[in-house]
Amino acid sequence: MSVAESLDRLDAPASGIASPITLIAHRQLQPSPLNPRKHARSESEIAELAASVADRGVLQNLVVRQLVHGQVHGQYEIAAGEGRWRAVVNLIDDGRADGDYMMPVTVRELSDEDMIEIGLIENLQRNELHPLDEAQAFFELYRARARTGGKKAAAEAVDYLAGKVHRSKRYVQKRIRLARDLIPQWRTLLDQGVLSLTVANILSAMPEAAQKDELEPCTDHDTGTIDEDEVRRLTVRAFTRDWRALSTALFDKMAYDGEVEEIDGDDFATDSDAFDALQKQAAADLTKKFRAQAKAGTIAFFAEGHYFNPADYEQQKDGDEPDPAAGVFLLRHPFGTISLYRGLFKTVEAVARESKEKKVKTERAKREKKTAAKPEAERKPDPRVASVRAHLAANPAEYLAVYIYNDLSDEPLDWAADGSGNWNGKAAGLKRLAKLTGTTPPKGVRLLEHLLQQNLKLLIDVWVATVDDPAEIPFIDKPTAAEQTLFDYCGVTLPDELALTKASPKQKPKTGAKRTASKSKPTTKKGKNK
Repeated sequence: MSVAESLDRLDAPASGIASPITLIAHRQLQPSPLNPRKHARSESEIAELAASVADRGVLQNLVVRQLVHGQVHGQYEIAAGEGRWRAVVNLIDDGRADGDYMMPVTVRELSDEDMIEIGLIENLQRNELHPLDEAQAFFELYRARARTGGKKAAAEAVDYLAGKVHRSKRYVQKRIRLARDLIPQWRTLLDQGVLSLTVANILSAMPEAAQKDELEPCTDHDTGTIDEDEVRRLTVRAFTRDWRALSTALFDKMAYDGEVEEIDGDDFATDSDAFDALQKQAAADLTKKFRAQAKAGTIAFFAEGHYFNPADYEQQKDGDEPDPAAGVFLLRHPFGTISLYRGLFKTVEAVARESKEKKVKTERAKREKKTAAKPEAERKPDPRVASVRAHLAANPAEYLAVYIYNDLSDEPLDWAADGSGNWNGKAAGLKRLAKLTGTTPPKGVRLLEHLLQQNLKLLIDVWVATVDDPAEIPFIDKPTAAEQTLFDYCGVTLPDELALTKASPKQKPKTGAKRTASKSKPTTKKGKNK
């Protein structure tokens, strides 16, 4: 439907016959203060339109209403077509036309509300309205229709406007909110092009106090001026955390039909829910695909998880693309976003560490299984545990040493200081320890020996760099090297009569044989002397 057809339908006579077109002199026409367009066209736009009018004339009629009620008769106010009228002004200024230039018009009986509607429809169909002009026009019409009818009339007003301009209700609501709720400081920045429309819409949904809070870091308190660069950084700092970079999409980007915001050349999907739903489905499809490829041996490996350490991998490429035969890691971020890393091969160090971790895990599982298999009556705490805990309680520095060791070691003594390792704090703790001692801390059991020799203040400083996760494993079957180190350091031994593991019938002959052999040893030697 053309603009002219839309305008004719807006106020068509009851007979169904379109309003006639007549010719009126240019000097009898004047712009309307009700025109939604407040941002004037550029000089180049007017000059281009003037050249067209000079060459072919005014091809589309203007829509006007006659000025009455005490105003000068014979004058008309423009509802639609002000741009064409200004193009003729350009020709008059250049001496190529005069005030008697005849322009085709349709004269209507229009209310102020009709004037705003017609101007809004024409400009929207031409995509020529500034967002603030459009927002203000929507708000004026909304306010006029909803002024006396309450919430119901307000809802009906939104439906009416959405139908008139062929936009969604959501679109109309956001524009109304922009004009009604965006504070003046942000509105000025949007008008100047410093603030993007997407961010303006987000801000307008906030309470006034929250909008001012967002503005505060962008304002120079001495001069009261607003730093435009800081406003632009606000978009990245405050809002992109809830957006999704389209470059990370695992799906066809054309499948996303939400709003997109460009920041420093990067496109962001502002509808995170829609993006995440597409990303989740794509991740599920890719997981199935890569698992099958890893099983078939066509890729090196497939792994997924919530943590990805780039230092554990080397990336190889086949030309400009990741090596298709290499491994793939699917990273599921804590807040629901998903990233995919391709072309990966594990470093030698990562493979060795994984092998060690697997061995430790297997040993621990065996130990726990063995403990669980014991009868309840035999599941008594190792008496050394209570002794060590008492010793540590009386020696804060040593307690902290064990506590920190639990955070930094691959084999924590969970029962000793009621804490187990937190792997996120491991690197930070070791780095802090190295800085404080001036040397790189040793690994393994030697780390515990090193910590036990440090002073309390240093240990506290290291401790703040780690995070605890309370747990207890009070049962000791066969002490690990670290456990034995702690027992030896604290001077704790296990008396034979308190041994947890009784010798089985099968073991008794072997033990007896050893003792017999030991007793007969001198006899043998004595025989040899003979």
